[in-house]
Amino acid sequence: MIYRKDVDGLRTIAVVPVVLFHAGLPGFAGGYAGVDVFFVISGFLITTLLLEDLQRDRFSIWRFYERRARRIIPALTLVVAASTFMAALTLPPPRLEEYGASMIATAFFGANVYFWRTTDYFATSAEERPLLHMWSLAVEEQFYIVFPLVLLALWRWRKNGSDATLWSIFIGLAVLSFALAVFSAGWKPVANFYLPVTRAWELLAGSLVALATKGKPPTKTPYAPWLAGLGLIFVIGALIGLNDATPWPGPWTMLPVAGTALILAFARADCLTGFILSWRPMVWIGLLSYSIYLWHQPLLAFARITTSGQPPLWLMVSLAVATVPLAWLSWYFVEQPFRTRPSAGGFSRRAIFTASAASLTAMTAIGIVPIGAPQLTETLYTASLSDEARERYTVLQKANNAGLIQNPDISADRPCRHKFSMVTPAAKEMLLRCTDNGQRAVIVTGGSHAGDLYGALAVASEVEVMIGFTRGYCRPHRSLGSPPPHECPYDGVQNLMAAHPDRVALVVYTQAGFTVFDDYRSVRGAEGLHLDLVEEVGDYLETLAAHVPVLALGPRPILGIDPRHLSVTEPFEPQIARAQDPGISEAMSAVDRAFAETFAARGVPYLSHADAIDTILPEEAIIEDMLTYRDTDHWSLHGNRIFGIRLISALHAKGYEALFPFK
Repeated sequence: MIYRKDVDGLRTIAVVPVVLFHAGLPGFAGGYAGVDVFFVISGFLITTLLLEDLQRDRFSIWRFYERRARRIIPALTLVVAASTFMAALTLPPPRLEEYGASMIATAFFGANVYFWRTTDYFATSAEERPLLHMWSLAVEEQFYIVFPLVLLALWRWRKNGSDATLWSIFIGLAVLSFALAVFSAGWKPVANFYLPVTRAWELLAGSLVALATKGKPPTKTPYAPWLAGLGLIFVIGALIGLNDATPWPGPWTMLPVAGTALILAFARADCLTGFILSWRPMVWIGLLSYSIYLWHQPLLAFARITTSGQPPLWLMVSLAVATVPLAWLSWYFVEQPFRTRPSAGGFSRRAIFTASAASLTAMTAIGIVPIGAPQLTETLYTASLSDEARERYTVLQKANNAGLIQNPDISADRPCRHKFSMVTPAAKEMLLRCTDNGQRAVIVTGGSHAGDLYGALAVASEVEVMIGFTRGYCRPHRSLGSPPPHECPYDGVQNLMAAHPDRVALVVYTQAGFTVFDDYRSVRGAEGLHLDLVEEVGDYLETLAAHVPVLALGPRPILGIDPRHLSVTEPFEPQIARAQDPGISEAMSAVDRAFAETFAARGVPYLSHADAIDTILPEEAIIEDMLTYRDTDHWSLHGNRIFGIRLISALHAKGYEALFPFK
């Protein structure tokens, strides 16, 4: 295979935006698309190498995996070892357990599956996952496991040495994978992002270019420079023009994928695109790109973990820059020695496989420790703390444990209280059964904040028949970002209310205020408020109000910091105070006014959070030495009790005392 400097330059175009995107630098909102550029490059290079081996009748699956092990395992081992050392120093036991699970998944090249089940890539919490970026490595490795064997089978089955079979199969699989990605973007967005079946078309795009070029430089034609330049425009346009609200992968993913394919197929050293990508600094960064990619996420994640509140931008950009010297050290002292062939004094195949197996086994064994022996890790952790820090850790654990309790009042003696995620046949049966004696039910609906509201009403009142239809990420307006990863209950609630209005005393609705802002949980200030989304909520509640009484409760304040991530080495109060931003209050006041005006125009009663509960932050983030929030915007069980009592008092003042008797 002929070495192409422009391919290393293209790696620079891919890796730099990814790092700056994760660092939070403005202007790189689409930097995550750099991973897609990597996928196409990987498909191109791997297919080119395999085709050369097949053409020369020297294909060996063991040699292929040896090359992959030399390329991937040494630097990966170093970065995971450094990350694990930092994790042991900084992470409390519950988060260390999460880290251990992600390390095991990394060792088995299944990190994409693990994070699919646990983490939305674009969620704020994902920024503090040191090994989150291993998902893309897992996708590539899963491709490497299957693709060589498929290619070998197709190579042997092709007729008369023709490549037609390869072309037809590659194109067919790519089209199917792309179609699935487009469909899944709105159906299962998290799975769509992480799983290889919806990413295969990107790698296959590189494979198709490899099949066309067969390891030779791009052909010099009059249109080649223009197509290569168009490809570069596509890639750069995606990296700076997209944002995390773009369904991904999806139709827009064609920009970086097609752009990369055009560059690989047509860029030559004697055209402008090839000249730019072959510029020495671009090539140098590209050579380090794998190690840069490995180092950047742990550095940025641990900065966020160890900083109270959001780390300053200068720090994040400085760490992004620091990945370059770290990557050079990895490349020079780790990558290069292991990539040296035995004939040049390097390690033998047996040594490479043995070392790789030992490394992955060690990752697995170390990752098991915090999972299999949580009491040991907790004992070691608390023993290292001062008495004051140990007390603060206990407070945090109470909040963590409270956050795991979904229905604190559900028991055998409360058969007519239950929270459902959807309107199921069991929910309908419960409504009818529990209201047969003439009682009427209180229905609570909304997203995850409504789940908190259900808990607050449950622990503070003696409502006999109360049914919740609440589900996270759900609200009755269009989503500004990725659509919910599951169905939502609103159509079912509407149909149920229309069918049985005589069985319902009141529907109580609430939602997070930040969902109608461009910046979501990062909202600071009233800019970016979408009044059309507020109108959509008003339309939905007006529809419900045509059948049953409805009460809307205004959005609650945002804490500004996840209390589970507070440092136990200093008092909580100043940490929470530092995280408070006047812009958060400004944003919540703006959406509160918008909800009040919109609902009033539709005749839907509205109770502002300021009038109902009036949470004062940061002071009331801790009450009676216990946290009232379990993350940035959800109440803990203690918060449910505290704020539930206030809410019941406010409901009594509004004339709902008969529906919500105090406990």
